[in-house]
Amino acid sequence: MPPPPRSARSRNSMWAKLAAGAGILALAAFAIWMFGNARHDAGRLAEAAKWQAEVRVRDQRIADLRVENERRETASAVRYAERLAAIDPIILRSTERVIQYAQTPAGRAACLAADRVRGIEADAAALFPAYPAGADRRGDAVRPDTAAGAAGRIDDER
Repeated sequence: MPPPPRSARSRNSMWAKLAAGAGILALAAFAIWMFGNARHDAGRLAEAAKWQAEVRVRDQRIADLRVENERRETASAVRYAERLAAIDPIILRSTERVIQYAQTPAGRAACLAADRVRGIEADAAALFPAYPAGADRRGDAVRPDTAAGAAGRIDDER
């Protein structure tokens, strides 16, 4: 026996059920998608909060290191200035002593005047007559050996 013919009402009811099922499925997919986004955002916020604390600790450590470095540099500059201040009078006293000594008769004899410097050059010329002071010594330069290759080179590489 053939199936009974469907009525228009049952066909409309079938499409209505199908549309309602698709709507419920779409609503469920939307809810799942929103719930997933919310969990993802919550995870990102938790991770950011965790790293924010670590970044804050790292930045504080860097700031502490910079402050400590400035303290060391300041202490070093103070120590250097103290040493320089301690040495400065010695240098001044030494210079003053040399000037005072040069003004005495013994100091005048020991300190070199221009004529004494010329006397040293004359002594050098007397000791080394082959090379008088101021002589051009370029003629005594070592002559290059053109037959020998340059040091470290192979003749074929030139």
